[in-house]
Formats: sequence, structure tokens, C-alpha cells
Amino acid sequence: MTDFDLRAAATARFAWNAAWDQTLTRRPEYVSAALGLDSAAERSGHLDPKTRAFVRIALNATMTHLAPHATRCAIRDAVAAGATHEEIVEVLFVACTISVHAMNADVLAEVLEERGERTGPAPLSEAQERIRADFAATRGYWRDFLDLTLELAPDFLDAYLAFSGAPWEHGVLEPKVREFLYLAFDTSATHLHMTGLRIHMHNALDHGATPEEIVEVMTIAAGMGLQSLDLAMPILSEEFVSD
Repeated sequence: MTDFDLRAAATARFAWNAAWDQTLTRRPEYVSAALGLDSAAERSGHLDPKTRAFVRIALNATMTHLAPHATRCAIRDAVAAGATHEEIVEVLFVACTISVHAMNADVLAEVLEERGERTGPAPLSEAQERIRADFAATRGYWRDFLDLTLELAPDFLDAYLAFSGAPWEHGVLEPKVREFLYLAFDTSATHLHMTGLRIHMHNALDHGATPEEIVEVMTIAAGMGLQSLDLAMPILSEEFVSD
């Protein structure tokens, strides 16, 4: 690939500036390697372009990342691949659900037990039984780790169910695509939520996903380190004005 080709490809992906130009001139191998990592998922070809863009939107827009330029690029790619406004809004709503992992009811339960202020789970009320049944029906699963949240924060879990369940009740994405979004931000280096990752891998497989598709989702997430270039190259361009 010529320097001209590298520049054309890189400007479509990165926030191009003088620092990139200097890098291309002095070390084109760096630019080529960055593009190679960024396109690794695309080369594997197990996800369609629109789904690949959805995964990138979720990864870049989620609260652990919040990368405006990369989010814009991913949304642009999704639109170019035929995505609708409704589909992209659904992706964004799914991305918001990552914050549920801040509800560490299991840690609170451990602390209360250490202090002798909790001896075991309390019997569920009718309202809590209803929340559990609704969650299983809407989201398609229930796991034991949710029991403590149901016991200690039932109002929150009810509100979370209404929010996280909206895409499942009213959304337009395929269930496996929705699961790809969850497992993408759970596997991301800024989150690494293994409990959620296992759940959503199982769910994706149950909805017909292949192992190769899941690997491609993780490949996209594993390339997120390139965002360091989006952050730092403009700063380098400003601070290192001349040789």
C-alpha cells in the first residue's frame, strides 16, 4: 500500500492531523500496523458491516469509553451499511445498561454478614416475586447473582428491568445482535465484567450466534486501544509544532 493509499484509509478512520502526517512520512509502518489492527475484524468477515458498526457504536458510546470521534465514525458506518435511526437508538439504549454493574449488592451482603447484620436471604414479597418473573419473561433469563439485588434493591431492579427490557419488548434488532452489544462492552478492556460476559455469550449462542461471530465481536473490542491515538495524536500535533 502506497503512502497515498495509507493516508486515504487512515483519514477515514482516525482524526487526521499534522502528527499523523509526520508519522506517515517517517514511519509508515506504524500507520499500516494501526490500520491492520483496526480492520482485523472486517477481514474475518463473520459479521455483516451493519452489525460490526453497531458493536463499535456500543463500545465507543458506553460510559466507560465515551469517544465522540469514534462514535461518530461508527454511526456513519452504520448508516452507510443501511442502519435506520430506530436501530441506532436501540444500540445506544443497550449501551446505557452497562451502569447496572455498579449495583454491587453482593458486596453489601458480604459486609452485612461480616458485621453480623444479615444471616441470610429474606423471604420475597409478592412484589419481588413479580419482578423476578417479569425479568425472566422479558430478558429471557434469570441468574442467581440477581437474587441479592432483588432482595436489597427491588425498586432499582424494577426500574432497571423497565429500561433494559424496552429494547427486548419494542426493539427491532435481532436478539443475537443485541447480545453481541452486551458482550462487547462486558469484554472491553475498560470493563472486563466476566459474569456478564459469560451470560451474554450463552445468550448469544442460544439465539443462534456462532463462535466465530463472538470472536469477531471480541476482536473489535480488542482493537479499542487504538483510541489512544485519537486522543494523543491531536495533542502531539499541537505541542510538537515543528521539528
